[in-house]
Amino acid sequence: MPAGTSTRMRAFFAIGGLFLSSLGVAGCNVSGSPTPPATTSTVLITTPSAQHEFNAAQRAWVNGSIAPSFQQSMFFSRAALLLSIAVTRGVRNVAQYNSSIGELKQLATLPETDDTSIQKSQARHDIRALDRFFSTTGLYQ
Repeated sequence: MPAGTSTRMRAFFAIGGLFLSSLGVAGCNVSGSPTPPATTSTVLITTPSAQHEFNAAQRAWVNGSIAPSFQQSMFFSRAALLLSIAVTRGVRNVAQYNSSIGELKQLATLPETDDTSIQKSQARHDIRALDRFFSTTGLYQ
């Protein structure tokens, strides 16, 4: 074995292990329990594929709550995309979905720092509305 190969192999396996362990917790919230299922009283879905997209969007919303703030916009954008797909696959309340999609997109575009008071107020409003939509009240406090 060439000199330094053992060190490179250890680094490779260490990075691989970190990657695999991150995959294991991707679907869990802070308490380590699975994401709560959507309630039909809040979100009306007509097809199984729309339900699947909603569940994936809800996981992105929940996982965003435990992500560092500089990465949250990625989770918000993903949730918005998944909700858009759910709309095309069959949901009853399209207006409610479109409103949530707009709120997620708006949150994703807010700056990391130096928000104006208007932006902060709008972000609080959007977060409360999205918590109601995803049945995750108080998640982003």
